[in-house]
Amino acid sequence: MNAQLLDQFLSEDCDAHVHRKLLTAIHKQRASGVPGVQRYTFNHFNITLNFVTKQVSLEDDLAVGPQGEYKLGIEEFEEILQKRK
Repeated sequence: MNAQLLDQFLSEDCDAHVHRKLLTAIHKQRASGVPGVQRYTFNHFNITLNFVTKQVSLEDDLAVGPQGEYKLGIEEFEEILQKRK
């Protein structure tokens, strides 16, 4: 898994709208307490918020295989997004 994908996502796809959308999804899910999976497709990256496994998957549309995928915990992802405010 390629940790640089997270940096690429944050610099290339994570504008103010995407930032708000992802944080809102995380906060709404936490408030509801209902586990599930939410998928988002942006310009360059696909993001899956898996509240069952508590993981976020980033997939680079331009890279095939393991080098185009990165996973991290939802709490860690939320923390990273909150620091970017």
